[in-house]
Amino acid sequence: MKKFISLLMSAMISAAAVPAAVSAENYSANCTYTIKILDSTKKTAEITSAHNVGESLVIPQKIDGCTVVSIDDKAFFGCTELASVTFPDTLKTIGANAFAGCFSLKNVELPDSVTEVGKGCFMSCTELESADLGKGVSVVPENCFYACTALNSFDFTNITELGTQSFYGCAELSGSYIPSSVTAFGEDSLGKHYSIRNGGTETISGFALRCDGNSAAEKYINSNNIRRIYDGGDADLDGKITSADAALVLQEYASLSGGNKLSFTEKQRVQADINTDGKINASDSAIILMIYAEEQSA
Repeated sequence: MKKFISLLMSAMISAAAVPAAVSAENYSANCTYTIKILDSTKKTAEITSAHNVGESLVIPQKIDGCTVVSIDDKAFFGCTELASVTFPDTLKTIGANAFAGCFSLKNVELPDSVTEVGKGCFMSCTELESADLGKGVSVVPENCFYACTALNSFDFTNITELGTQSFYGCAELSGSYIPSSVTAFGEDSLGKHYSIRNGGTETISGFALRCDGNSAAEKYINSNNIRRIYDGGDADLDGKITSADAALVLQEYASLSGGNKLSFTEKQRVQADINTDGKINASDSAIILMIYAEEQSA
């Protein structure tokens, strides 16, 4: 909690120190921008700050004849009324804490032109429900969605790395699927929050994730006491998971170990390989039995 407060205070102090360059009127509402010319020859610009930002905003592709390619650190910090923002497809980078503290922001969808977002970019956007960083961004940086407590949908498809505490406090992401393409996890990047009771970071109660077997996500889940959600297990295809499924998988494993060919249909194979490691073995049988036992005790 102390870290969270200090991060916000630091960003607020820095936000007041952004130098003015060229002011330009937005083409919707009464918003005005301050920009910095990045390349006078190519006529590219960076938005350094914005004023009179309302509920809905469409950031233009050009301001004063210059193409908008960047949003500076803290440019929209603390725009508490901002609920919707549309980004231009000319945009390439978004700086640190650029939209931090935009408490009313509901969703974020970046164009594929964006290749980098800064630390704490959307930190403490407490009403943010969904986010898609596009195809160009592969790294979710440190504190990017810190304390986005309403975030329940994030597209991990093009992501390869999660920075430290990138989704800290995002309890609503429980149940998400983390693909094997995510190969690096920073400390407490997912499934963690601050506990007032314990005075420190802990795994969010009941938090669970889906992942592939033998993946970095599986390793992260196991080392952080996060429950893994398994899909499959109905090896006999009768519509339910029982001890009979576990026994059938074990029987198939014994047959395969004896040199026999796979007797399962493709549907059965998929259901039987519940840990998605590409093999049918005793581990699959044990997991299926565990799931059955949990359901019986629920």
